[in-house]
Amino acid sequence: MNPNQSDFWLELFNQYSQQGIAAALAFVMAWLRSRYNGNRFYRTLVDSAMCALLGWFARDLLSLIGADPKYAYLGSVAIGYLGTEYFGGLLKNIVGSKTGVSNENESSR
Repeated sequence: MNPNQSDFWLELFNQYSQQGIAAALAFVMAWLRSRYNGNRFYRTLVDSAMCALLGWFARDLLSLIGADPKYAYLGSVAIGYLGTEYFGGLLKNIVGSKTGVSNENESSR
């Protein structure tokens, strides 16, 4: 399609608007949670941006686990509320259980 046509931009907006809304919801929820917890500005910004990236793919992630993709907005809010610390810890536990490395050594540092 030619980018000079007005239909191009409308179609592009329609194609990505659902993902953009989900990403924005994750960003706002992560921002609010992080500021409520008293985190600094840049930490809040980075955490919110990473949650927005996960929120962008919420519909795809729900489809991957076999859930109904119509819950993408709710999933994005949950992603923002739980934050990257939760998902990072979850990923460390999954990787640690597969490699046999325990996560207890890092918590005692």
